Amino acid sequence: MWLRTAVAAILLAGCAGVNQTASRPSITPVPPITSPNQPAQVIFLCNGSGLMAGAPEEFWRPMLCRLVRGLGSQQSFNVIFFQHVYDGAAESWFCALDDHLLTASDHNQAKALCFAQRHAVGDIGMPLDGIDEAFREHPDEILLLTNGNFADPGDEIVRQRVAGLNRAHHVRVDILVLMDEMPQKQEESILAPLHQIAQENSGTCRPLYSYDRNATPTESSYAIARH
Repeated sequence: MWLRTAVAAILLAGCAGVNQTASRPSITPVPPITSPNQPAQVIFLCNGSGLMAGAPEEFWRPMLCRLVRGLGSQQSFNVIFFQHVYDGAAESWFCALDDHLLTASDHNQAKALCFAQRHAVGDIGMPLDGIDEAFREHPDEILLLTNGNFADPGDEIVRQRVAGLNRAHHVRVDILVLMDEMPQKQEESILAPLHQIAQENSGTCRPLYSYDRNATPTESSYAIARH
């Protein structure tokens, strides 16, 4: 499974670049993550709400960048953040790298790294329009990166929207969830609806556990999950 291979590669690399600032994107090439099950077309759908700002950025930005750099040259991709966007002239509920899938060329990967490192998250993150856009581009896989479930508009509404858009099950939905340590029941309440969405769409939901956020990157502030 390409997702497991990708996450394992990031773990082995120690999430290199975790302390880079958003204004200094890294475009250091890394060997592509190869797997016979790699999707030909993948969309990275990211929670862009305020919950992803601050300390979580030290984890998800380098994670997203390594996933992008790990794409093979035969793949196509896009990066979409679901969040409220208003520039004084237009309003939207998602922000995308491009309006269609891009080939994973060196140029497009560098463009995506700049976008991922410099993109400002914050405000409200309503996911439905971002989900609609992700499916509109007809990928083989949607990889959701978030740090919680869907309190607004609700997990069941999101599940039904995905089910309606993926009736033929042509799109695999995988979910990576950035988690703090918490009581088991609270953790299960967050993960259970996400597991259901992933399983109903041929995918997996994997928690990524963050530990001491005050530690330096060299002290392994972030560790990838237990399973």
